[in-house]
Amino acid sequence: MKRNMLLRTGEPALDSCFILAQKTLEKNIHLFQDGLLAEAVPVIIAGADYDTPWTRDAAFNTWFAGGLLAPEAARNTLLAVLRKEEDGIRIGGEYWDAVIWVWGAWYYYLYTADRDFLSIAPEAADRSMDYFLATEYDPEDGLFRGGACFQDGIAGYPARFLSKRHESGIVACLKDHPPYLASRGVGLPMKAFSTNLLYLLAMETADRMRAELCKVSAECTTSKWKERAGQLRRAISTHFQQPGTLRYHYLLDAGDDRCRQEGLGYAFALLTGLVGGGDREARFVAETFRTPQGIACVWPGYERYTGQGGFGRHSGTVWSHVNAAWSHALALHGFRREAWRELQWEYRRVKRAGGFYELYHPESGEPYGGLQESFDAEAPRLWTSCRDQTWCATGYINMVLTVLGGLEFSPEGAMVCPYLPDELVELHLENIPYREAVLNIHVSGGYRDRNRRGIFVPADRRGTVNLNFPEG
Repeated sequence: MKRNMLLRTGEPALDSCFILAQKTLEKNIHLFQDGLLAEAVPVIIAGADYDTPWTRDAAFNTWFAGGLLAPEAARNTLLAVLRKEEDGIRIGGEYWDAVIWVWGAWYYYLYTADRDFLSIAPEAADRSMDYFLATEYDPEDGLFRGGACFQDGIAGYPARFLSKRHESGIVACLKDHPPYLASRGVGLPMKAFSTNLLYLLAMETADRMRAELCKVSAECTTSKWKERAGQLRRAISTHFQQPGTLRYHYLLDAGDDRCRQEGLGYAFALLTGLVGGGDREARFVAETFRTPQGIACVWPGYERYTGQGGFGRHSGTVWSHVNAAWSHALALHGFRREAWRELQWEYRRVKRAGGFYELYHPESGEPYGGLQESFDAEAPRLWTSCRDQTWCATGYINMVLTVLGGLEFSPEGAMVCPYLPDELVELHLENIPYREAVLNIHVSGGYRDRNRRGIFVPADRRGTVNLNFPEG
């Protein structure tokens, strides 16, 4: 990893958790070999209770902070989850949300300007989306089938998908061959809000990759996703948006009996611009439900768990990487106060628990693994909230950099427009590694005007860059 970043705000818990997050990331970098890696090299594993990287974790961790602080390990991790096929390379992992790899790959490039990697990424994106178009796309409504992003546990889905053997994974229901399974692809008939938005992000990002590749190398090929992305955007709005509202369904074709709010889906809705701008965004954010500990992965939780006095592992609970993605989207769209509130909830949870746990109780904020079926029990049991979870730590780093530091990256450089909430008297963010530069952000207590213009750092800047707010 690159040099440790420092945070000084006058709020000890906020600052110490920032250091702890970096230590958690560093200790979850291990030697590993798979995918396109010819030998064991450093990669970012999912957490202390795991021994491998996962595709979705690789993308989230790279996006959140891994691409900045551990670029070599982040690159290796992205390569480790690719698969060699007869006709080229394709993204591996759980099939439904595998395309999140494209988003992680794009952020890796924004952080590093790695041209060699940029020559690989569009091929992986194109071949993977071609494959899923052939296997999981439903031409009748223009949407993709499969579970929700990261929601691989049965606790995130209606009871009709329960396995007869009480298994915990959503794909276990396929063994029972219920009549409502799809005839093509893996068979899960449902369409999830987050997953379809991930395909939209992947298509639009693949086009941006191709355009960037044309600018920096001779390997210039025509983009192929613009028209398809437009069709998918319209299909998502048509089928997921609840008529007359700015609320969106979590699942379609799943036999769910009520409308539920999906945290990652709502984050991706902002990131893709699906909601629209101006007053529509403001109303969307204002009407989004938060638990006493922030936005939940899915709300409300499924009644088979809430009826037992708890919450499902994948419904009703607070997962830190969901909060980080939501706060990232909020910050980039100007909702810093709301994003800061999510960060406050997070650092207080981490300080109280003494580390970065996988998920938390939505009311108490204590580490809580949630209720979920298990093959060794007749009724749902309480699971464990895994410790030192990497995407929770990288998500926290991202919250600090994006919400407070106001960092926004593009191929041309980094815009820095910090935010000093009323609860803080100062903000000092130092040793931020960015390509060939090191950024130091200093914000005095007099900097309270939220409409100040930021400072742009060109991508080719080198050396130490001191950014003082207000300027002068």
